[in-house]
Amino acid sequence: MKKDIKLYNVILPTFMLFAFYPLMWIFSLVGNFIIDSIVLLLITVAIFKKLDFATYRKNILLIWILGFTADFIGALYLFIVYGLLRRHNEAIDTIWQNIQSGVHQAFNLQLYNFWGFIYMFSGILLAAILIFVFDYAVFKIRTDFTKKQRVLAALSFALLTTPYTYFLPSESFNWYFRLMTPFL
Repeated sequence: MKKDIKLYNVILPTFMLFAFYPLMWIFSLVGNFIIDSIVLLLITVAIFKKLDFATYRKNILLIWILGFTADFIGALYLFIVYGLLRRHNEAIDTIWQNIQSGVHQAFNLQLYNFWGFIYMFSGILLAAILIFVFDYAVFKIRTDFTKKQRVLAALSFALLTTPYTYFLPSESFNWYFRLMTPFL
């Protein structure tokens, strides 16, 4: 029996795609690995003036796992904040109503007013901070980088691998929805 449900018409934040389309996990994991690999290799070139595959092989898996974990925590934070604000039905004042409305629009419709932008940006910023902290710890424990090199390497990862895709509207992924609909 063929299902007539077309989930690609549902409006939802990009990071919720993982819940509805498990294959998106594979794309995300592979994409994150490729990006982390490129950034780590560029960092070794910047620090050692040559490609250092020993540093790459020793650290890439841990950096990749911790980076994906930081992205996941950022998305989880967005879910929790949205859930908490949604449960609070009694608006205290106009500012609180604006915050609730902005978060609701950013979460459900990806229409950004000031508060919606702040909401999404806060999730991205949390992920970036976690990426920096995690990668700094990896570089401190597993490499012989100087303190300055560790800070620059971790900062490079935080800036280049932060999940900016949280800002993308779900319509950006219609190609994927069309591709996966026959399998649902």
